[in-house]
Amino acid sequence: MEKYHLSGTIKLFPGIAEELVATKAFYVRAGYFKDVDIVLGSHVSNDFSTSYSTGKGTWSGLVSIQYFFHGKAAHAAMAPWDGRSALDAVELMDVSWDFNREHLRTAQRSHRVIINGGDQPNVVPSEAAVWYYFREMDYPTSNRSMSSATLSPAPPRKAPAPPSTTNLSARPGHPSSIK
Repeated sequence: MEKYHLSGTIKLFPGIAEELVATKAFYVRAGYFKDVDIVLGSHVSNDFSTSYSTGKGTWSGLVSIQYFFHGKAAHAAMAPWDGRSALDAVELMDVSWDFNREHLRTAQRSHRVIINGGDQPNVVPSEAAVWYYFREMDYPTSNRSMSSATLSPAPPRKAPAPPSTTNLSARPGHPSSIK
């Protein structure tokens, strides 16, 4: 700006919580970019290099999705057989996905965290949720990884395991979308 005698102000914003995928939207809603003419963004590595979204051998595809399981609560000491554990369904999905990963391309990366595992230990959880990231070289391949996790075979209808009656709803998002 000095070299070309340009007027204006430069503001630097840190990439706080940039792994939430859509953090810039929080900045916009908070008004940080009000009266801004241009925004330049970069995903900087620890050596100050940039390679995000290049599509040249680096991960540029990411799918972020949350899976919500719904079961039936019961007292875990008095009548656990009356419950249908949504947390069991989350754990079965996680284990199934772990076994599936050895059969995927070496470029595939997936990460997860249980964002709702129930309210307390002595209650069979009626609600549970897990948040996954699926990463690959491009978005279509990341999306296929997400689809294979979502479309994993369901347990047989007459299976004795409690999650056999658990319902699933999935939605893209991040923690701010959790109600």
